Amino acid sequence: MSVVISVLLALAAFLISWIVASIPVWLSAKIFSRSATLGRAMIATFVGLFVFFILVAITSPVLATFSLVIGFIGVLLVFKSIFNVGWGGALGIAFIAALIAFILTFVLGLAGLFIHPTLIHRL
Repeated sequence: MSVVISVLLALAAFLISWIVASIPVWLSAKIFSRSATLGRAMIATFVGLFVFFILVAITSPVLATFSLVIGFIGVLLVFKSIFNVGWGGALGIAFIAALIAFILTFVLGLAGLFIHPTLIHRL
């Protein structure tokens, strides 16, 4: 029974993490595209991550650091096709999503500083 619970908790953690990671992409895509939905942002986040890692894995033995640029261009291509925007719109989505993610991480980290240690030990 504990294995089943562990698998369910891992799946729940994956789903929650995926949704949280997709929110900055969704918010920034709403600025550049009328077809931006949370579902499309989740697809773009998942496919973009997959394309990035595949391109980096293929090109890194040959191109070293430049492979990260190729992976980033792959992510831009995913954003471009899923949200029906041009290259500038895809770059804007990526930039603003990174900015939103940074701010969100900072705010959540700052909020975590003010949690009293006794509350954490009770969990």
